[in-house]
Amino acid sequence: MLIKLREGFKSVHGANALLDVLVKEGAFSQQFGVMLCVQEGGKFLIKPAPLGYPRPTWGVKRALWLLVNVLLQQHPQLQVLSSTVGYFSAPSHFTQE
Repeated sequence: MLIKLREGFKSVHGANALLDVLVKEGAFSQQFGVMLCVQEGGKFLIKPAPLGYPRPTWGVKRALWLLVNVLLQQHPQLQVLSSTVGYFSAPSHFTQE
């Protein structure tokens, strides 16, 4: 499996962002967007964007997991409030609601 977190694009009118992701699982590959949406109270949501119509394969879920781990490593003050892609490499950052 190959996962590439490629280019990122920030919204001109806010803090939202879009990340271009490539996932190859054997002969099957997908290029799709991942949205980082800022919400009220300083929270944000990370989810696949409709761009590229990603299929919810294990590789797509793993790419989301990887992105969250990168964010947790670079910003240790962040906390994961909810996840549908599993636990993270820093379990102390994970709290379930």
